[in-house]
Amino acid sequence: MHAYEVPSFGFPDGPQMSVEMLGTIERMSRDALANIASRTRRPGVEVTPVLRQGVAWTEIGELAKEIDAGLIVMGTHGRRGFARMMMGSVAERVVRTAPCPVLTVHGPANAS
Repeated sequence: MHAYEVPSFGFPDGPQMSVEMLGTIERMSRDALANIASRTRRPGVEVTPVLRQGVAWTEIGELAKEIDAGLIVMGTHGRRGFARMMMGSVAERVVRTAPCPVLTVHGPANAS
């Protein structure tokens, strides 16, 4: 699954986003997710891509509840220090709030 947030820009009347830009963000997200799903398909393994708009950790938890997930498996960026403070940790929030166990996996660049 992939969750994307619509960027908000600080304008006096609130966030401003054109319909075209929203469509572009959704299309690019959907295309990227479809590409990943097609690369991960294997015989005997069902892959169902899910795209959501919203805060990633919230959407992951909500989907887990909806499908009664027994386990969430997710990658981590392995950020530390200032980068983690500024960007937060989706994995950490999912681990703390998920309705089921969570397995986090470091990608190849972060493996020790």
